Amino acid sequence: MLKPSKILISRTDSIGDVILTLPMAGILKKKFPHVSIVFLGKNYTKSIIETSEHIDEFLSIDDLNKLNPKEQIQFIRNKNISHCIHVFPKTEIAQLIKKAGVQFRIGTTNRAYHWLKCNKLIKLSRKNSNLHEAQLNCKLLSAVGINEEFSLAELATNYGFTKHLALPQKHKELLSKNKKTLSYTPNHKEVRLNGA
Repeated sequence: MLKPSKILISRTDSIGDVILTLPMAGILKKKFPHVSIVFLGKNYTKSIIETSEHIDEFLSIDDLNKLNPKEQIQFIRNKNISHCIHVFPKTEIAQLIKKAGVQFRIGTTNRAYHWLKCNKLIKLSRKNSNLHEAQLNCKLLSAVGINEEFSLAELATNYGFTKHLALPQKHKELLSKNKKTLSYTPNHKEVRLNGA
């Protein structure tokens, strides 16, 4: 298989599942240090995705869906993605990635449409596995030669949450030291007024 140059991780569902997917990026970066990792997700997950040092670019499925089909294909084509990992399977996304000419398209055997849209199929049963969701996600990495079993402790070291985003001014004002705040200490059963 061609060495990855730019990998798209597609996970366009809830923020909890997105978080469980992020260690894949750290593992990929260790195996392929020069690879670029692009994450396709919903706008409301963008902030958490962008805190990972392993993610080089965020793509919004919400913004992509505003384009017409031809524009979507051209947009993805212009990204020069070599590999796409469909962590959260969606038939529309699988079809788009194929039409855009992404060379290696990775998905599970569990979705019939993946047999037509993907060319690297991984047998994966979430229902009959006692592995954690985050561990199961990493099974898809076998398509790029990463076959290790990862413990949850190992996965926790691959988040790369080092990019701290600036707090918006309106939220900074809430933390002003000039304002009085109440703090409650359950053990001492008291309420203190700070800043008085």
